[in-house]
Amino acid sequence: METTRKVVVALPAFNEEPNLPDLLARIDLALSEVQLSYRILLVEDGSTERTAVVAEEWSQKIPIEVRRHETNLGLGATLRDGLEWARDVASPQDVIVTMDSDNQFSLTSPDRSVARCSPGAPTHESG
Repeated sequence: METTRKVVVALPAFNEEPNLPDLLARIDLALSEVQLSYRILLVEDGSTERTAVVAEEWSQKIPIEVRRHETNLGLGATLRDGLEWARDVASPQDVIVTMDSDNQFSLTSPDRSVARCSPGAPTHESG
């Protein structure tokens, strides 16, 4: 039985309310244009504004889930938690990627990056 490869995006986020809508729209557009299934896992790191609320509002439009840290634990802990969560939900053929939530990275050619990945093989692609 062949299953579809999916991109699992782990997003650490702290006080990204103004950046999140554009970033999520860009992720959706980039991956939908190349017909890649995806799932976004956002770990909100104790933000003092509406980062988690904005992400939860987007869950009505795109496949995004949110977990929250009650207090700010820092990028390292938030990235670790996001990658562990992604590892726990990803299938062996899926590709796990991470990026900052500040909307500073390019999302060009995600199909080429994903296509280069062998199932289960680690890779690094910088934007």
